[in-house]
Amino acid sequence: MREIKFRAWDKHTKQMLRLVEVTEFGVEIYSETAAHFIVPMQYTGLKDKNGKEIYEGDILECKYFGRAPVEFVDGGFWRPHTNGTTISLYEFDSTIIGNIYEHPHLLTNEK
Repeated sequence: MREIKFRAWDKHTKQMLRLVEVTEFGVEIYSETAAHFIVPMQYTGLKDKNGKEIYEGDILECKYFGRAPVEFVDGGFWRPHTNGTTISLYEFDSTIIGNIYEHPHLLTNEK
């Protein structure tokens, strides 16, 4: 069974929050800003080829498929492909090169 963990992006302070907890009441995020500024991101249960945990919103780079963000779609974690389809995270080795909040420029030059 995969470990259920979250992190969150604080849109107000522009910081990634690591102190996120799952309770019987939902996801609790420890931030000094209002909750509507918080974007929670779930851990996929997978690690990149360097052993770093992959979360929603991470930008992955793969030798064969290029760069793309991790998304939660239809009950699973995927990354979009340039041809309009999605690719399972299980189908390739990848490296986390950033995330969509702190490094959006990493996606702008892609085809």
